[in-house]
Amino acid sequence: MGDNGNTIFRILKSGSISKINKKDGKESISKLPDFVIQNIQNQKNKIYADSQNGLWIYSKTASVFYKKNNTTDWQKITLNSSVNSQNDVIFDIKDDANGKVWIGTDHQGIFVYNTTNNNISNLVYNPNSNSSIASNNIGCLYKDDTGTIWAGHNKKGISYYNDSFGNLVNIELENCKDVSNFLEDKKGMIWAGTISSGLVSYDPKTGEVKTYLNDPAVANSLSDNFVNALFLDHEDNLWVTTENGLNRYNGKDRNFTRFTTSDGLPSNVTYRIEEDNAHNLWISTSRGLTSFNPKNAKVKTYTKSQGLLSDQFNYNSSFKDDAGVMYFGSVNGMIGFNPDRFIKNRVVPEVYITGFQVFNQELMIGKKGSPLKKSIAYTDHIMLDYDQSTFSIDFAALVYTDSESGEYAYKLEGLDKDYTLIKGNRRVFYTKLAPGKYTFMVRAANSSGVWTNEPRKLIIE
Repeated sequence: MGDNGNTIFRILKSGSISKINKKDGKESISKLPDFVIQNIQNQKNKIYADSQNGLWIYSKTASVFYKKNNTTDWQKITLNSSVNSQNDVIFDIKDDANGKVWIGTDHQGIFVYNTTNNNISNLVYNPNSNSSIASNNIGCLYKDDTGTIWAGHNKKGISYYNDSFGNLVNIELENCKDVSNFLEDKKGMIWAGTISSGLVSYDPKTGEVKTYLNDPAVANSLSDNFVNALFLDHEDNLWVTTENGLNRYNGKDRNFTRFTTSDGLPSNVTYRIEEDNAHNLWISTSRGLTSFNPKNAKVKTYTKSQGLLSDQFNYNSSFKDDAGVMYFGSVNGMIGFNPDRFIKNRVVPEVYITGFQVFNQELMIGKKGSPLKKSIAYTDHIMLDYDQSTFSIDFAALVYTDSESGEYAYKLEGLDKDYTLIKGNRRVFYTKLAPGKYTFMVRAANSSGVWTNEPRKLIIE
């Protein structure tokens, strides 16, 4: 997705561009010319909106297309004759707000296109020059608040450039592979996420470089060395998504708090983060979209059953507009929604006991030897023989919308001290209980977290 401050742009499979107005959410479609469509068909295309209202389309080939403004036509930008569509892929495009657009490639360094005079220069590695770029393999580009352009390399650290000093500065990062994303925090610290080499911080004021890696023996180390994205929330907390969990950076102690599937996330593969107006974090994953409350770590996950196009989301694909509408890209298309407009489900669910099994055999009503005299749904008291001490109980809530998002809490008085929370599974097991009197209690919550007032009870002796 591209964004010029007023409009969100995305490329459709039909060969058109979708334009969404960030103020009113209205969408318009414009068809690309045939010569552009022919070059981008069946490619993973990206679109970039520069600060001069220009649009750029590129993919992992050498094809770059540029539209300077609304009154000009699309044109193909030829980088140089040595770039070919099979070997030289374009990874990123950024502009420096001075009329120069930086194009990062995998083999040919960085091309700088001057939108004023259409000149193109090529920054490449020169082993005989200390001021040349560190390598020709550019994984990502980033523009910070000062207008400085940062470039992430494969195995060669990072480089940065600012017109005020007019030359490239290289920062070698030992054992650092594939810098894939950057972020500048409110203190001016530059953070770089990598593929397999963890997280790196660079302080431009002091020159200090620090690398954060996963250590299996340290619980508050980074959860994984494959960093997918970086995000700053409204309190300037740094969040790091990885291939194995979500991380919050604790600046005072320089360590991390981890959140994984054991904390309720649907998947440990986390991609992008956006923050809503209530300060919940929305996190795209490989198994759905999650709303995460940083204050209490409460998690709510949305999947195809709640209307998503897919449970599998994309790397590097999300945006929040000025009206609070969030956009996330999935493998089946883009979704957009405003959490402020969600309607809370206030219907209190009724919960029923729906089954009772002894040694995995369902009790039959009125059958010889069965303690069940009527439907278990209407039974409040059941007497078991001494050899029926292993049993399981089914239960369900009567809800009419989004039943898969409901939660349950159960306990067996006489055995359990506290309720156990569960999702999805609605059968619990008890094995070889000692003789005595027990009371099974179960409560249910709907998709908005509204719980039953009183638990459903079943006395078991």
